[in-house]
Amino acid sequence: MKQGKHDSIRKAFRAAFPYTLPICAGFLFLGATYGVLMRTNSFAFWIKRCCMDL
Repeated sequence: MKQGKHDSIRKAFRAAFPYTLPICAGFLFLGATYGVLMRTNSFAFWIKRCCMDL
């Protein structure tokens, strides 16, 4: 029984993983550009950290 449940979880993960890659890449791109924007505008570290935690 436990092996069957493990196999179904693995199948679901393999089916969903290709759909999550573009979303992950988009968030990484947005995060990197936001970091560059904050760096070029000379914001203090604590302001960047507060904005990141929101």
